[in-house]
Amino acid sequence: MSKFLKRNQIELVVIDWFGVLSPNFYWCRQSKESKALKIWCDMVFDNPELLNDLMRGRYSISELSQRGEPIEESFIVEMFMKDMDCYRPDFELLASIQAIFPNAKKVLASDNFSLFDHIVTEYQLESHFDRLFLSHKLGALKNDTESLFENILREYSLDNFENCILIDDSEANCVKFRSKLGRAILVS
Repeated sequence: MSKFLKRNQIELVVIDWFGVLSPNFYWCRQSKESKALKIWCDMVFDNPELLNDLMRGRYSISELSQRGEPIEESFIVEMFMKDMDCYRPDFELLASIQAIFPNAKKVLASDNFSLFDHIVTEYQLESHFDRLFLSHKLGALKNDTESLFENILREYSLDNFENCILIDDSEANCVKFRSKLGRAILVS
């Protein structure tokens, strides 16, 4: 039997970054203009194991800039910053979530890597959320055995996500959140 959603009883809304608050890929324009950056992006983003370890903070951009065809770390960062306007979060969605769940704490949970810190600063994300749970800082992805979700449970002294909602574009993440008794909204 489905439990009726009582919006004012939701304690926590967990929101994903890519695919929910920002639909654009990193270096969406710049990698089309720079062959060296395209080669580097393909090396990193087409290798799930390497990408996941980058997002867990196990590699730095500096270390990966020397893999394959070497590329200057400063160039990678510069190209990322040139695309910064493409990463603008959906502030209307954030306002809507605040209006729908006025009593809930809002947290950002993102499987991301260190360059995401530039987005946090540029768009003052800390002022929009009660807390940021970022994989590259915590060393865990949302779908890891010891995941970002466990970090959230500990931080808020919760046994489960019974009065919590996840908004994410990954079905696997939604399934994991639901396994901890939470409700999940899959965005596609």
